[in-house]
Amino acid sequence: MNFYSKLFLILLLFFQNNNSYAVKKIDNKSNLVCTSLFKTSRNSNEIYAPTKDLLRWLITLRGGGKISDFSPKVKKQIKLFLEQNFIYELTTENLDRAIISLYKNIANIEADQSELKTWIGNQIASLRIGMASHEADPMDSHDFQRGWGFRLLRESDPIFSDPNYLAEMLSSTSLWGTHFIRRRGKFDLDEKYFKEFNQLWRSVAPYKSEIARFTISGSEANNSLFLFADKAVQKRFQKITQIKSEILALGNTYIATDSSVRNRFNIFPEFSEITTSELDLSDRPLTFLEQEKLDSLRSIFSDSKRQVGGILLEIVYSRTIKMFSRSFLISLRNLCDEYGVLIFDDEVLSGGGRTGKFFAYEHIQGFEPDFVTFGKGLVVSGVLATRRIIESNYSIVNAGALHQTTVTNHNEVILKSSLILRRIQEGHLMENAFNTGNYLKEKYGFTGLGLMLSTQSVMNSPRKPNLVNVASVYNRLLPYLDLTPEEADQIFE
Repeated sequence: MNFYSKLFLILLLFFQNNNSYAVKKIDNKSNLVCTSLFKTSRNSNEIYAPTKDLLRWLITLRGGGKISDFSPKVKKQIKLFLEQNFIYELTTENLDRAIISLYKNIANIEADQSELKTWIGNQIASLRIGMASHEADPMDSHDFQRGWGFRLLRESDPIFSDPNYLAEMLSSTSLWGTHFIRRRGKFDLDEKYFKEFNQLWRSVAPYKSEIARFTISGSEANNSLFLFADKAVQKRFQKITQIKSEILALGNTYIATDSSVRNRFNIFPEFSEITTSELDLSDRPLTFLEQEKLDSLRSIFSDSKRQVGGILLEIVYSRTIKMFSRSFLISLRNLCDEYGVLIFDDEVLSGGGRTGKFFAYEHIQGFEPDFVTFGKGLVVSGVLATRRIIESNYSIVNAGALHQTTVTNHNEVILKSSLILRRIQEGHLMENAFNTGNYLKEKYGFTGLGLMLSTQSVMNSPRKPNLVNVASVYNRLLPYLDLTPEEADQIFE
């Protein structure tokens, strides 16, 4: 063997026993922050037991700390743990995985679970607050689009840094995807989390209403309305053998996008003609146009060839921020009851307290829909059965009884929704939305209900607010629920 062959063999053996791994810290935007070199040995039998100190060090790295800031002894301990978990690059994703794994290991060996969760929660809360200080969007307070309605609270809301919430979220997070918990022979949500969610939901939702069905999204909730509409048709036409119900959508409401049911929605955009920019709660007689629209519906209901199972409407139309009058809605309720047709209220956007009530229909005394769809800012989506359905023991509820969905098998979704519900309740955010909305309407001339506002009326107003730096869409404003009059003045003046 010549000299170069011997040198190559020596170097090969050296690197096999003393591999070097570049450890990189990458922030959320994937920018390289620092690089350090660890001397490691894959054959090492040294094992570093999981400890709170180790967890704190990883959290420090996740928050932007540098590996070079640690002592050689600490570096070695971090390195050994990461190697045991086959992690050689400190990316955001890998650190998240390591933190979750380490937390669960500690949780298994710690005696005082409550003390541990408090400690973990405080560590993660500090991390989140620290990261928010340099990652927060400076325009968050001006975002009145709220991600097309997907958020009820601002991203910087302190509730999202609650230590107990963060500890529970970390504890329940699954590294492998769907988080199933087996109970009583069924795969179901952790009973503790679901019980808390139910308590919070009932504290803010309409009296005696119940969630009939969870869905993946608001759109799917609207898709699923045909389960109820089919039952209504079956109840109306008992001798019918083939059921394919249709739902009449009044106005410019957003309908489901699922091609399998889209053609079963019959849209009547002309009903938008009888909506107004402010909610009319008077007991006035129907206008000629309102009566004409009701007569057209009666004609359709009377047609035995039409399998109308329901009416779909939005109490506050999401694109125009306009509303039907109380007189029309009560007359519509009476007409639908006469023919056994259900009323579906789409509150995917308006639900959650935006209007000053948890659902917008609660503003209208004497009117109640049969089912309400919800989603977006509430995080969870689904179909609510109202009091009139629950008290009637209508068998139609069984068509959509709570079933196994992705939502009911993910603790994380229920945890976050519970957090938002608690914030709405404890912060009196529904009352705030109603009062601040009235302030904005009175001072600047906006129209709408609560904090669902339209900018159409202020375009030519002498009090025209400054909308230059406000993010909005469809000439509508959807501020966060804790917006105060003082904050609004700073934004609009």
